[in-house]
Formats: sequence, C-alpha cells, structure tokens
Amino acid sequence: MAQFTSLINGLGSVMRTNHPLLVALVLLTFSLAVIVPGGHTEPYPILVGKGILYTYENPERTIEVQKDPSENYGVLPSKTYYFNITGITEFDSTYILVLANYTADTSKYIVKVINRTYVESPPSNIGFNWTIPDLPITTSINFMYGPKADLNLDGAVSMVDLSLVSAHWYPGPPIGPLAYDPDYDIDGNGAINMLEVSTVSACWTGPPRGPSGSDWCYAKKAVAPNPRLLLVIPEVFLGSIGAIVALFSGVGIKKFARRKRTLNP
Repeated sequence: MAQFTSLINGLGSVMRTNHPLLVALVLLTFSLAVIVPGGHTEPYPILVGKGILYTYENPERTIEVQKDPSENYGVLPSKTYYFNITGITEFDSTYILVLANYTADTSKYIVKVINRTYVESPPSNIGFNWTIPDLPITTSINFMYGPKADLNLDGAVSMVDLSLVSAHWYPGPPIGPLAYDPDYDIDGNGAINMLEVSTVSACWTGPPRGPSGSDWCYAKKAVAPNPRLLLVIPEVFLGSIGAIVALFSGVGIKKFARRKRTLNP
C-alpha cells in the first residue's frame, strides 16, 4: 500500500510540472506497471548471486580475515575492513549498489555500503571498504548487490523509482518538486535527468523486463551456493589465540585460523 501511495504521489508531482515528455513517459510506465496483468506488486526475492565475497584486513588486500569452518568471516565491531566481490555476472555495463543487511536485537536494518559503482561487461569485480557498526556480539551480516536504479530499495525497478526520478528532476526546466538529492543521481554527474530515466528503463524488472534488469543478489561463498556472512565476535577471540568459541544459532564451536591470501584467490 505504501508503495502504491508513493507511486501516486510521484505521478502527481510529474503532472504538476507540465513537462510533456515526462508526463507521457510516466503515463506509459504507469500503464505497464498497473494495467498489464501480472504487474509487479511485491518485492522480488533476493537470490544468491554469482559474486563471491572476500574480506581483508589491509587495504592491499593481502591478509584475508579469519574464517570459521563454514567459510564465514569473524569481524570486530567498529573496525574497518576491505572487501572485494568478484565474478559478478548479473549486471552488464550499469550502476549497482552494495548493501549490508543485518539483524540485531530482533530489528532488521539495511545499510548502504557503496553509494554507487559502475560495472563493466561481466564477469565484474568491485572493491570497497566499510567500518563495521558497533553491533552486539553474534550479529551476522550479509552483503547484497543490486541495481542502483532501485532507488527505494524494495527489490524491484518499477514505476516507484521512475516517480522518484521525476520528483528530484534537476536542474530542469522544470526542477522537480523535491529538488536535487544525490541519492537519486544514479550516475553521480550532478544532474537528475533523462540519463536516470534511461537507466531505470534498462534495469526495469518488468513486465516488460529491461535489457539490464536484475534482482538483488546475496554475495556468496567461494565454494558453496550460500550467502557468505560476517559474524561479529569479541576481540579476545582474535590474534594469537588462534581459536574462538562463539555460540551462533545457539550451538557450535567455531575455530578461526589466520592466514594470508592474495587478491582473487
């Protein structure tokens, strides 16, 4: 319901601009999103992608973070780590986002890790750094990557995202009723215009599906088709001890062995 309300508000803001090109475009898109049978109404499921997550302790990415037997990483709260996601095949010559998703104290949070990054023809590799928030011990974190054109982060590129582009249209004429906001500047060039419209169209999740359309994907483990997790652990479990006892999911002894690995192992 909230998504439909956002759609209607965005449509109204475009109509008030009296910009004939935008009005025509939005009306066409509205008909595809609402009138076409089977139109998107709920967020698409998050899939396990082809991109493999690697986590490093140093900017040179030569010291891989300690892992448990399940190939998940043990990380410390409030510490900066350096990440690579390699082998991304779901996106081709477009902008993507990477989000950190974690649950703590029964509340779900989604944190934007990369505002935007451009991927070339697949397979693509991206790198970024991120400081782990001050989270409770045993919190698990996974990374998702998806289309930058999904401006409201609902798992789909749809009429709602197009309405957000129109609402923040800049520099005009006319300027959108909500004015410029860098969160909606997909290519980061200081303007929100037809380039954003074309990117939303290319990433459209349908129907009809755009040529670059894709869903949100979990970054995975190197050898298993499962999301790779970051597990927040106490600092005492790292270093020379070489082993930790952490109760994730209530049971289990997880041993972490420090080792070095080069980029793209």
